[in-house]
Amino acid sequence: MKAAFEILGFIVGRRVSGMLVAEGRVLTAVTLAAVLYVLGLVITLLLARDPSPNQVPRPQLSISDSLRNTFSVDLKTYPAFKWLFVNRALFWAASIALNTFMLFYMIDVLRMSEGDAQRFVANIFTVLGLALFLVALPSGWLADRIGRRPLLIFSGILAALGTLGLMIFQDQSLLILIGALIGLSVGVFLSTSWAMFTDVVPTYEAARYLGIVNIATAGGSAVARLLGGIVIDPINVITGTSSAGYYVYYSLAVIAFALSTVAILRLKPEYTTRS
Repeated sequence: MKAAFEILGFIVGRRVSGMLVAEGRVLTAVTLAAVLYVLGLVITLLLARDPSPNQVPRPQLSISDSLRNTFSVDLKTYPAFKWLFVNRALFWAASIALNTFMLFYMIDVLRMSEGDAQRFVANIFTVLGLALFLVALPSGWLADRIGRRPLLIFSGILAALGTLGLMIFQDQSLLILIGALIGLSVGVFLSTSWAMFTDVVPTYEAARYLGIVNIATAGGSAVARLLGGIVIDPINVITGTSSAGYYVYYSLAVIAFALSTVAILRLKPEYTTRS
């Protein structure tokens, strides 16, 4: 349910913003985004309720000790956490790489006009988002029955193959289909990865461990965007083309998806439930 509602927002936001920007109404798109952020905050403040569970008294610690305790992870007791963290960081970095530079890829590699590229990317991400939305709940149900590990392996392999297809093919109809396959893989990942993390973290410190998990999400996103700037333009300049940098960058995304799968393969099945 968590993944499904996140994806629904992704679909609507991507579609509406793409249409507005394609029409030259950039300020409208930015204003709408700001309004929705504030609305989300207001809804949370007015309607969200904390169940206020009984808290275990904590000793008073210095700032340095508090920070050390906040970021400490007991990998001896919870060895699966390490490989799941690596898996999420790599998979999410590759996903953000595809998302962030897709528009420029269509303009510089497929030679679309900016308006056509905006509309086409909006179409791709609508299809991708619908695929995400449609598989989020079924993949969660399936993960409860066949296990998290096989689905995470499947999602990494499918995402890598989809990214390869994106680089190889230029037919627009085929690219839409590839977008759907990538969406399917990301949808499976979103539901299954979070479920598996809740399996392996200690119950009494679940909030802290899941907070650390978000470092993988944010860190992967930051690295993907940084590498795009470092890789794409310099390689294009060196090669004298407008496409070589994108191929190198998306090849790194394929490798990241593949390595995310390797991380799960390193995860021993007996370590996939909390001790």
